[in-house]
Amino acid sequence: MSRITLLTDFGTRDGYVGAMKGVIASIYPGAIIDDVSHSLPFGNIDAAGRALARYWSRYPVGTTHIVVVDPGVGTERRALALEADRRFVVAPDNGVVSRVLDAALETRIVSIEDPEFLLPEPSSTFHGRDVFAPAGALLAHGLHVTRLGPIIDDPVRVSQPAIVVEETGIKGEVVSLDRFGNLITNVPGTRVTAGVSVEIGGRMIPVVGTYGDVPPHSLAAVVNSDGCVEVAARDRSAAELLEANVGTPIRIPKL
Repeated sequence: MSRITLLTDFGTRDGYVGAMKGVIASIYPGAIIDDVSHSLPFGNIDAAGRALARYWSRYPVGTTHIVVVDPGVGTERRALALEADRRFVVAPDNGVVSRVLDAALETRIVSIEDPEFLLPEPSSTFHGRDVFAPAGALLAHGLHVTRLGPIIDDPVRVSQPAIVVEETGIKGEVVSLDRFGNLITNVPGTRVTAGVSVEIGGRMIPVVGTYGDVPPHSLAAVVNSDGCVEVAARDRSAAELLEANVGTPIRIPKL
């Protein structure tokens, strides 16, 4: 049996996820379906791409990942099926697969166009059910990715802001907030060591090994599980304490 993962911003109240699962079950009853999350911020492509990057390659070879965060549904944007290091990703062509493309050693991308592999008369507002779910189920069941449509080499790519290296230090910014209120930055963890400090919101915050290395409610900078510098507050929200959000500058002074 093959495994399929689902990542959406649909929530679980309205039956949209159930509709997708019903399509998958009808095409491939034996598929194992993992709900990664349906609570992503509405239409937030960057948040979806970051989440996908954390798990797609952790799953076994042959896994199919379906991602539906799709503010452009029904427009001219393409629907993609991506083979990456012997795993599959089915998603809108809006940049959500950028980090997968950056990380994978081998990729092949097609534009899902063959109507044979879609639901009849697909809705212009629910491609998750009518395009991505059937394509993902068929890939998991063994359909060759090139059967879905033509190979393409120009998927939409998005990149995060680059750090700026100056004589006085490194400048970066907050690029994401997680549900704990931790501030995830674009500064690679290789740019800091324990004992230095980072500056954000006019405050100098020490770099430590882990959250428990500071007293409760205190701020700390750590290298997180993504390998990036993160500013956190033990048992609190750093975003609230620092009144920070995506785009807030961060600086690592040169020692």
